[in-house]
Amino acid sequence: MNYTFFKIGFELNLITKNELISFSEKQIENNFNDFHLDIISLSENSESIKFLEILNVFATPVDKDDFFKVHPIFIHFIFRGRDWVEHEDFILRYYNFFSLYLDEIDYEFWSRLKDYFSLKKDGFPGNMLMPTEMINHFNKEIEREFIGTFFENLIFCLSNKSIL
Repeated sequence: MNYTFFKIGFELNLITKNELISFSEKQIENNFNDFHLDIISLSENSESIKFLEILNVFATPVDKDDFFKVHPIFIHFIFRGRDWVEHEDFILRYYNFFSLYLDEIDYEFWSRLKDYFSLKKDGFPGNMLMPTEMINHFNKEIEREFIGTFFENLIFCLSNKSIL
């Protein structure tokens, strides 16, 4: 299992400390490895940096096929229950993690979005009609029905079961 997706989900606040600990406690019985052992050595009160240190150690390059399987899950949950300002921050951070694959999906949209964020950061109005353009672009993922949490859907998908 590629723990890079866990790392990015954790950094985007889509995965909680408790979810990582509970998952590792369940997995350690059948799939004993250092990742699970290191995670269960922490508690929910442990600093987030401790979790990130472990996740960084076990992160591996992302396989293109795995990325395309989990992309809809990330987009759906990034847009779930957030206000517009948070959407911008989260989608830009998401792009920074996966730009190689996202540009392949739709280079024009992502280039315009990067320009928009850059212009906005410099105090200019930007080159896109927001939030309309972003919502229209991600509409398929936003409206998709997922049962459970981001983490549950990610685990299901990464366990070689297709949810798509």
